[in-house]
Amino acid sequence: MRIGNPDLKWEITTQKDIGIEFAVLNNKIKGEFGYYQKDTKDVLYQTELASSSGLYTVISNLGNTQNNGIELTLNFDLINKKDLKWNFGFNAATANNKIVKLNSS
Repeated sequence: MRIGNPDLKWEITTQKDIGIEFAVLNNKIKGEFGYYQKDTKDVLYQTELASSSGLYTVISNLGNTQNNGIELTLNFDLINKKDLKWNFGFNAATANNKIVKLNSS
């Protein structure tokens, strides 16, 4: 059984993305680079209550979070002949997640 929360708000998320695609040496080397930032306000969180209360959980707004990261993709056409094609690809990414605000309760 879950207890209601009259102070509960919707989560609000905003996201920003920026990226660039490129190709050099007659398209033999291609790549993409991107950055993102996602900010979430009033994150919903389900809290367990003491079993002696007769209720099990309550949903509340935990606080605010921020996620950001970068992604890099590189593709190389090493050999591109009629009877033989050899490609190599590489992908790397980072992700940083943090709680920027915790509500008191």
